[in-house]
Amino acid sequence: MPPSSTPRTIAVSRAATAPYWYPATPGSLDTEEEVKTARSRRSKTKTPAAGTNGVCRSSRLQSKVQVPTAPSLPVPSLPARKEFDTAKQEAKLAQDNLSTFIAQQKILFTCQGCKNLAFQPQVSDCGHIHCAQCIYTSRQSAVLDNDFVRCAVCNSYVLWPPVPCYQLQHYVCSLAEAAGTAVPETLPFEEIWTPRLRN
Repeated sequence: MPPSSTPRTIAVSRAATAPYWYPATPGSLDTEEEVKTARSRRSKTKTPAAGTNGVCRSSRLQSKVQVPTAPSLPVPSLPARKEFDTAKQEAKLAQDNLSTFIAQQKILFTCQGCKNLAFQPQVSDCGHIHCAQCIYTSRQSAVLDNDFVRCAVCNSYVLWPPVPCYQLQHYVCSLAEAAGTAVPETLPFEEIWTPRLRN
């Protein structure tokens, strides 16, 4: 073997020219195989900063730290298409029934003299309802003509002053507000039924 290829020379030359090899001490008698074996042994035993059983310290800290989670709220369930259509039909039916009821009540509490709602209703001795304005107009005409007031429903004579009904007045005003009708001013009771002057 030539002097240039002795194990000692190889180890020293490799340590000087190849820094990626395991650094050998100058004058060391380690061969190339021994340098490789020592490097691989050290790379196997080299571990990161770990705690017990090789568990990383940061992973152990993360496992100990518990991040608070927001409480889960119940998600409201949306109504199905069929339920929505059913509720829509029921609402439309209720609205139609209410409109029909208001129309029927308006017919029942309509003054037959002026064909309007019987505001400030007056009940005649024949039992029918008239508005105060119609009773006032009929009474004025009857006094001027020396005649008697006639009922606009049954055409019978109204011989006694009509009686006001305040509960019906509130109900008629409610119907007028529901229908969007303006409520006229209230007439004094003394002016509704003018007394007949005696000669």
